[in-house]
Amino acid sequence: MCSQFPIRFLFVALLCGIVLNVCAGDEMSAYTQSVRDAVGKGDATTVMSMVDKLEEGFGTGGSTEYFQKISIVCQSLAESAHCGNAMYPVLVRCADLLLEKETVNGPLRSALIQSQFDAIQPLLRELAATTSGRDRAWEENRAHLMRLVSIFSKRVRSRLIENFKPFPVSINVAPPEGGGDSGSDPASIKDPVVRAAYVKLIHENSENTLVNQEQRYLSDLARDGFSRIEDGIVPLYSSAPPPYDELYQFLQLGQFTQTQRIKIIRGVERASNTQAPVAIQKILKTEP
Repeated sequence: MCSQFPIRFLFVALLCGIVLNVCAGDEMSAYTQSVRDAVGKGDATTVMSMVDKLEEGFGTGGSTEYFQKISIVCQSLAESAHCGNAMYPVLVRCADLLLEKETVNGPLRSALIQSQFDAIQPLLRELAATTSGRDRAWEENRAHLMRLVSIFSKRVRSRLIENFKPFPVSINVAPPEGGGDSGSDPASIKDPVVRAAYVKLIHENSENTLVNQEQRYLSDLARDGFSRIEDGIVPLYSSAPPPYDELYQFLQLGQFTQTQRIKIIRGVERASNTQAPVAIQKILKTEP
């Protein structure tokens, strides 16, 4: 009878885990549907309330649920035909809230960057889609969006380690000699010195895993995601005469590379059929 207990216990634990995952999946599906329903109706007030409610539950370090749900909002808005003037403030609100956050719990660092990217992308597209009525208010929206883009770009650049080589990591960390087998529970080690050393090794392995994951994500984003951001900036400055000085200041603030700056400036020149001021031309030629 006693020999059967661990098996029954393991089965119950596995079943509970499956039930919890199913419930979590059902909850996320229901949330996605409620967001899409509100967006589909063009109900900006309801969507904004959903975003505000999410923010109230953010806590001190965030959660996976928070980033999943706010990305659902951003993606639903990005995919909707109703994402026009009424929904634009909701996307701005999402981007503002996300760009305010500089630090989150370790495992959520990549989730924060991803959700910031999810908010910025549709904003660039929606603002660029305004081909008429580019008045003072529109220009202020552009400046606000470019400030967000610059903050995002600078953070990615500051966290991206050049020529990064992944840290060695283990699926099961081996304890110090005499501490037992790989993957052992630290509590099973009687020697406090060996136990403390083992706990430190586990912590370092976890941190190295997070750094490897984050650097891989940031590298992919810098290579692929930023090309979309660059392409999204050009239409914002396509109306002649473009404010080249403003654009260049934002590119400097965002620590865009020389290659990126040249690509964007040249793209604006072609789109607006104008030429950047001589001073900016000279800077582009002399930058390292």
